[in-house]
Amino acid sequence: MSSHMSVACGSSISSLKSSTKAAMIFGCPACKSTFLLTTQPHACLTTSIDFSKGLHMEADGKQGQEGSPELSLRPLDLSDIDDFMVWATDDKVSRFCTWDTYTSKEAGIDYIKNIVIPHPWFKAICLDNKAIGSIFVSANNGNDRCRGELGYALASKYWGKGIVTRAVKMVASSIFNEWPHLERLEALVDVENGGSQRVLEKVGFQREGVLRKFVILKGRCRDLVIYSLLSTDPQP
Repeated sequence: MSSHMSVACGSSISSLKSSTKAAMIFGCPACKSTFLLTTQPHACLTTSIDFSKGLHMEADGKQGQEGSPELSLRPLDLSDIDDFMVWATDDKVSRFCTWDTYTSKEAGIDYIKNIVIPHPWFKAICLDNKAIGSIFVSANNGNDRCRGELGYALASKYWGKGIVTRAVKMVASSIFNEWPHLERLEALVDVENGGSQRVLEKVGFQREGVLRKFVILKGRCRDLVIYSLLSTDPQP
């Protein structure tokens, strides 16, 4: 499942010189470390999920039941290249994305090195720290800096398990604190990408309408559904 233009395969990848704010010190219950809450997120965002019962529990560093895998978000780096290639080489994953299916490991390394690592908010979606997908928020500059674009992709093996829904909830519940200038988180989804539309609606994003013939995707001019979540909306 994916959402990029970053069409939320997702949204376009861009860079942002983040604004600063007074730092606040927090303790992470998952990794037991302390961190500064500034415009950059803490590297460790975790939750536990029980696939057998479809339960989603809040991030508290504890597993819901013995043996249940831990879902976490952390920086994606070059050591994840083999896992990255699993979903990046899958035509089912890239179908609704602006990027084409990867055909070489070298291209994947170049993407992580030159796009992912410098990106202001790009995370690996992990089960027990194994990268199985990615999720990011792209920033805008100038008069558009109040808006951010959400994008994500998940290895097809893990579709239908509620993983992306939980990951989007984790981002939505933290991004407005991490980026205090952000007022709106939006996602653009292909009209035929029903899975991503359901994910966003479950998290609380509002469907605002259809942007007709909005972008050329895989050689075709496509209609996109636009979703948004505001900082003033009820947080997931």
